[in-house]
Amino acid sequence: MVHFVEHLPADDMHAQDLVELAAIVAAHGGLLIGSGIAQLTDQHLQAYWLASKCRLDRWGTAFKELREAGGGGHCSPRWVRPLIEEVFASETLARVWTAAVTAFDQQRESADAVAVMSNVLNGLVEARHRALRILADSDAIHQDDARRLTRVHRRMNRWVDLLMAYLQRYHEVSRYAILPDRCRDFATDLRRQSARPGGRHTWRLTFSSLRQTLCRELSPQSPNGDLNFKVGASIISCFDIRDFESVGALRSVWLIRLLDTSAHCETMVGQLLADG
Repeated sequence: MVHFVEHLPADDMHAQDLVELAAIVAAHGGLLIGSGIAQLTDQHLQAYWLASKCRLDRWGTAFKELREAGGGGHCSPRWVRPLIEEVFASETLARVWTAAVTAFDQQRESADAVAVMSNVLNGLVEARHRALRILADSDAIHQDDARRLTRVHRRMNRWVDLLMAYLQRYHEVSRYAILPDRCRDFATDLRRQSARPGGRHTWRLTFSSLRQTLCRELSPQSPNGDLNFKVGASIISCFDIRDFESVGALRSVWLIRLLDTSAHCETMVGQLLADG
């Protein structure tokens, strides 16, 4: 049985942190696509792929053991819920980040980075399918937990399309949304709102709503917080950290750690590659 980590290491990220990072990437899409993502290197892509691959392997082991332990309620819900939430949140971040990188590749007429990103996203989509099969299995998870997680999943899907809409305003990336038509509709609404008086405050309202309606529902713990943090480091290190001064999200402890110094993220990326 996979043992849930009671005390995660200092450098860790949970499902709610992954969702918040997805929102931050979406909000900075314009700068990222225009110039900030110029810092994206093969090293960052390799670090992102490696951390994601390691996490997929851990999930595969956990899903297998969960299936094998079904039928008698032997699996502790203490780690089943955080595990499935982590899968959902990871796909949310991956869709937004893949869209941003795709837009960058479209701008420079390249497809090098997209191949890596698509490989990771495909793995995450398959993991989500496996998680949903767990939710449909009455022997694998308590039905009250299954209903709650199903509700979270549907709500998160809607948020994915809204966050993607921030990038859709710059490039056609709706194919990475859950429902492309909904994403395009959201993008149209965002353009209209931005053109109105006070439209610049739209993002802050969106971020606040995300925290209140989704993030607060997610578990404050994750079984793979160490790898989540490495995924986050590989993404954050592609930004100019000065871009985050106006995000209004620096209350997040994980983001403060990631942005402590620009060198810290580079160290995290280098360490991940060395460990691999």
